[in-house]
Amino acid sequence: MKNGNKDNEGSNNSGVFVNGQQRKFYLIGRSFKIGNIIGTVVLVLLIGKSLLGV
Repeated sequence: MKNGNKDNEGSNNSGVFVNGQQRKFYLIGRSFKIGNIIGTVVLVLLIGKSLLGV
């Protein structure tokens, strides 16, 4: 009983993944999503800046 409860204390996502490899792929995918969002925002700002001629 004690060990079963200890697994869920580390992080919120620890109980969702079957193993460490699955968690690693999830984190890689999430970092790509965040990178795409940041890149899109930067690109929109640069396009807007060039269209306004600033």
